[in-house]
Amino acid sequence: GNLSDWTATGTAFANQPIEGNTVHDRIPDGTSNLKGLYWIGTYEGQGDHLQGELTSIPFKVTHPYASFLVGGGSGSALGVQIIDKETGKVLHHASGHMSEEMAPVAVDLTKQLGKEIYIRVLDLGSAGWGHVNFDHFRFHDEMPTFSDNAAPTSVDDYPYAGLPGQEAVDVMKLPPGLRTDPVPRTT
Repeated sequence: GNLSDWTATGTAFANQPIEGNTVHDRIPDGTSNLKGLYWIGTYEGQGDHLQGELTSIPFKVTHPYASFLVGGGSGSALGVQIIDKETGKVLHHASGHMSEEMAPVAVDLTKQLGKEIYIRVLDLGSAGWGHVNFDHFRFHDEMPTFSDNAAPTSVDDYPYAGLPGQEAVDVMKLPPGLRTDPVPRTT
């Protein structure tokens, strides 16, 4: 219920954590999918315009796999990162899928066993869906599995995000039989 061991920069994480399913108060059939009483939800009571980062203290990887919940907006400016303490390298980044409902993410940490990592929650977006939801980080002995429709977007899945037209087309991964062509920009 508190973030006393976490460090926040900017203003997006003021008044965090959030208690209860406040999404339901705004969207009657909506849910945050929180586990327990508290969660991180940077939109709640603040909207999309505030930005910042929330960073945990380093902790030892005690199991080969981990999972957490993430929701909100998508992209590299929003989401949850797992970071190697020694190198500062981002080991995994996952963001929401334009939904308040947090979805599960599984992370393979076998190479980090016994080493220290930390969690960084990013809210560096400010336009529509410019917020992040986060909850329920857990370690596991075996890789957890989730249904495909529950998996949130990972920036690693979209290497073309933010690239110019033809460069994006060159790196897109499409199902067999589909193709894409850049559309000329009109002014």
